[in-house]
Amino acid sequence: MILKLIVALIILFGLMIIVLKYSKKGMDNSTRRSYSKIVDRTQISKDSFVIVLRVGKEGMVILTAAGHTQKLKDLSEEEINKAEEDKQEAYVEMTKVYGNFIDILKKKVYAVIGKIKSKEEKNEK
Repeated sequence: MILKLIVALIILFGLMIIVLKYSKKGMDNSTRRSYSKIVDRTQISKDSFVIVLRVGKEGMVILTAAGHTQKLKDLSEEEINKAEEDKQEAYVEMTKVYGNFIDILKKKVYAVIGKIKSKEEKNEK
């Protein structure tokens, strides 16, 4: 029974990872074609956000609050490209961390399954 539960959880997590991976690719493809793009968004209070926005080749930093939007700074093409590169590097690093976590989790699950199988074999003898 426990073995079936573990296998079902592994399958469920695998399906979740696949769905998240493909949904992210679809969203990336749709935002690449647009003229404006939100590069980064940081929440600074309950209703306030600082947004780095790319419009064409240039960018800007915008403060948004409930019912209010204010442009804080214009960004050059180099600055906006650097912000996008930094975000992409952070995404790659996060993907590596999650990949390592999943690998460790797989090893632990396989070890538990191996222990359960060896106990079952001992009980059968």
